[in-house]
Amino acid sequence: MSTSARLLAVGALLAGALTTGTAHAAPATDDDPTGATVVVGPTSTLETESTTTSTATCPEGAVATGGGYRLTEPLSDLQDTPLSTITASHPTDDATGWTVTALGADAVAYALCAPTADENAPTVVTGEPGTQDYDGFSHSTATCPTGTRVTGRGYRLQEPDSTYSGIPEFAVASDHPTEDTTGWTVTALWANAVTYTLCGPADADRTLSLVLGEDEELDEIDQENGLSRNTAACPEDTTFVTGGYHLEEPRTGFSGLPLYAVVAEHPTPTGDGWSVTSQRATTHTYALCTTT
Repeated sequence: MSTSARLLAVGALLAGALTTGTAHAAPATDDDPTGATVVVGPTSTLETESTTTSTATCPEGAVATGGGYRLTEPLSDLQDTPLSTITASHPTDDATGWTVTALGADAVAYALCAPTADENAPTVVTGEPGTQDYDGFSHSTATCPTGTRVTGRGYRLQEPDSTYSGIPEFAVASDHPTEDTTGWTVTALWANAVTYTLCGPADADRTLSLVLGEDEELDEIDQENGLSRNTAACPEDTTFVTGGYHLEEPRTGFSGLPLYAVVAEHPTPTGDGWSVTSQRATTHTYALCTTT
């Protein structure tokens, strides 16, 4: 099965803008750490053509249960080929925040933060680095231990610093839960991906479900720039846990260079879902929800 077909198969199986500061969402307690507050990090400043980093830090006494990012002004060339991309989006080492690293653009990090007792604090599980196949794709999966469940996820790309005439030679093609929702898988093009999964205590009284997103209406300028946004929101009787996406048949051009980019992947302002904005790609967004 080709990588594109594999990504489509994953999609079929899974289908069953804020300012810096804090936006209150579902309340969180020690007994229910799935509720979270959205914390927005500072906008990083790109002074050269190198990478730039933004970190959103949770308030004292809270931990990051997930996170995401937004590129403030992603660049493209005259043919609308993306010149900006993300090279890392993952929890900080102590899981009290979220860090994002971008190439060719300013970035804003988002952290989903919840106050939690030490016994409920999520642990970070790191997957084995993926190895590129014949088509240049690599896959990395991090699986939660027995007795725990996914509360968040992230990734980084190993040494993703190569460009061709200013065009990044790498990209992330998918960032989604495993079929049984016990872990997380990331697929990258022309880079070795490393997946991070945040795992918290499992609760037999709560069940996880996946919600498929819908396209949003964008203004004419965004459409002309090849942007599309797909958002998945959890039902009213559930609580948002984390989100992800996969790209349908991601396009490549000369020498297999990616012709697409995911320029934003973050919680909705109300914290009840996940929003993904892509450039020159058809995106399928997923929200992982839990019963309350």
